[in-house]
Amino acid sequence: MSRLAAVSVIVALAVVAGAAVSALACDGGIIEVVQPLVDQYGVHTRTVSLSRSCVPRTVVPGYEVSFVGQPSCVCHDIPPAVANMNAANFLGINTSIDTFHSHTNRLLGDTLHVIMDLTSLAPLTEEIRHQLHGSSVDEVVEATVASMLVTAYRHRRGISGPDSVGMYHSVYAEHVWLEVQGSEDYASLGGVFGLAYLDSVSREQW
Repeated sequence: MSRLAAVSVIVALAVVAGAAVSALACDGGIIEVVQPLVDQYGVHTRTVSLSRSCVPRTVVPGYEVSFVGQPSCVCHDIPPAVANMNAANFLGINTSIDTFHSHTNRLLGDTLHVIMDLTSLAPLTEEIRHQLHGSSVDEVVEATVASMLVTAYRHRRGISGPDSVGMYHSVYAEHVWLEVQGSEDYASLGGVFGLAYLDSVSREQW
């Protein structure tokens, strides 16, 4: 390997390492996520504030979507208690974003790609039936889709590539691509959704 080639490799590795350190930099904070919460009256999409010990310092498009299926923490005053009411979590539904977003802080063109993984969808045992208060799996999956779309819509900001003078800028996704993995039964719920539809769905939520 020539000296020039060796230097190029070292510089490239340094850039990659620097980007990795930047991506991992985080602080504690609060994030807002829409989740499908369940009670005796059914499944409802509601905004939940989650305290996290590590929230990225840099913009990660759709970062909050990864927490749609995570346990909620809803306080009850009668009797005093804290309970998880996230129906998606009861069923083992996993939500995430395309790794391209977290590795680059950028969008896929004008699109934010989010993923609902139903590979580990839990069987409907008596315990889960009790947790869901009689709500069906279909209702939970559909509410999870709505929660993901609204969360993605609210957190669709990314970072553009450098312009002609090397400056980076905030850009906003104009579409959300929801991919459904792990179950053909619900594949039709996926697709590409535009801003007009996402805005209408968002206005229906708290």
